[in-house]
Amino acid sequence: MYSIIVAFLLILIFCGFFTVLWLLAGSYSFGWDEAVYLTKARSWIEDTPADTFGIYRPIGMASVGWVILQWSDSEKIVRAFGVLFGAAALVFIFLLFAQAVNIWVALSITLLVGTSPLFLREAPQFFNDVPAAGFLFALLWLILRYYQTAGKSRLIYFAAPIAAFAFYLRYGIILQLGIIALISFSALSKKFWNKEGADIWPFIKTGILFLALVAPHFLYSLAVTENFFGVLSLGSEVAGRKYLGEGLVDYMRWLPSTLAGPLVGGCVILGVIVVLIILFRKKLRKEYEELLWLGGIGILVFFFTGLLVHAEARYVFFPVVLISGAGISGIYFMLSRWLALRDILIGLFIISILYFGVGHYKGVDAFFRERENNLFRNAYTKSYKAIQPNSGGTGCVVWTTQYFPQVSWYSGCNVIRVADEAAFKKNFQKYIGKNHYSIAYSELNDVQIQPATAEKYGLTLTEIYNTPDLSESFGFGRVSIYRMEVVR
Repeated sequence: MYSIIVAFLLILIFCGFFTVLWLLAGSYSFGWDEAVYLTKARSWIEDTPADTFGIYRPIGMASVGWVILQWSDSEKIVRAFGVLFGAAALVFIFLLFAQAVNIWVALSITLLVGTSPLFLREAPQFFNDVPAAGFLFALLWLILRYYQTAGKSRLIYFAAPIAAFAFYLRYGIILQLGIIALISFSALSKKFWNKEGADIWPFIKTGILFLALVAPHFLYSLAVTENFFGVLSLGSEVAGRKYLGEGLVDYMRWLPSTLAGPLVGGCVILGVIVVLIILFRKKLRKEYEELLWLGGIGILVFFFTGLLVHAEARYVFFPVVLISGAGISGIYFMLSRWLALRDILIGLFIISILYFGVGHYKGVDAFFRERENNLFRNAYTKSYKAIQPNSGGTGCVVWTTQYFPQVSWYSGCNVIRVADEAAFKKNFQKYIGKNHYSIAYSELNDVQIQPATAEKYGLTLTEIYNTPDLSESFGFGRVSIYRMEVVR
């Protein structure tokens, strides 16, 4: 009967949230990160440029994009990746906490996360944060099953490909994987060895397989940067923080409401308190070691992510789930003496989650619909699309100061940042034989190639497209697309 209930809830969670996320997924133009991965994926198919894809970008996202682009390049179809793996992430969250606590606590945590504005806003996009986190939840579930069965669960063999796939989707999770390994060893290894018939060999084999699966990345890194960790280091260099710990300061300021909604934020604060209480009381450490394990991983990942990287709510989706889950589980265990009260509170909590969730859904839906109808966004995207037909498919180069990956995706051209006159003339020579275009924004004071400055660059400009004047309300004003010719 228990298995039937779990199976029913898993199907309900996946199908329900897949539908919700699919309804939210929009056909608005791709954003910066989405376009970066898709230009690389398209370059493998059509040999188009992918200038904005740095080597620090995870190859897994481009590979997923390659698969999807075999079928369609429409914005909504591409975002089906986020919809599918967003729903799958919630399935693994449920499995993890059902294994650690019980199905009712797992259901409340899953609903809490799934109806949060953070999840509803980030999951239905072509991003890697939620899918990678979903695989980490699956990894934790497999480790927990292996631990609870004293090594008898052979599902642990799936841990290596799951962890490796998560890594290739988002290189930054190497931090999370390291913390998972550290906390798992510290919190669980001693008791694991005391279990009768404990079998460590499946775990060792899994570790070896994982190293084999990620070895190509480190060999590639050695080849292109002369350092096994060179690619990872490049990723940290573009993290964008102004000072060490900037992200952590911002995350603290965003709690409890701004980070992921008031319910999640409150549970995160509660989770930190629960974990600290367990940590400093020996009796509780022995009794709730699995809760300490999950919460400890969450707190350390949250802390080091905030310490090393600038603040983006999606960067801490994984630890936020673990910490808030620890908070809910801690309250559940505290009320174990008052079963009736506990069940009533769980029921009221789920009702509150659904109530706030409806509001969060409406807010996120309005956010995405505004993007679809945004005059500024649509006009700019249409201007970029005008470049490719004019170039005749013979190769093109766009010189601009804004929206580099989006311009590259919608134009199919190489995209180069406009710098000073000397740098421009030097770079121009690299692309002799291609059609050259300039994008100029009427309200932008940066260096731009436009009629007033064309002469000093030795160019003549022919306008091929311009947008309406949007300067009163939107962005950088009117956009003009110029075809550039060298003065003979």
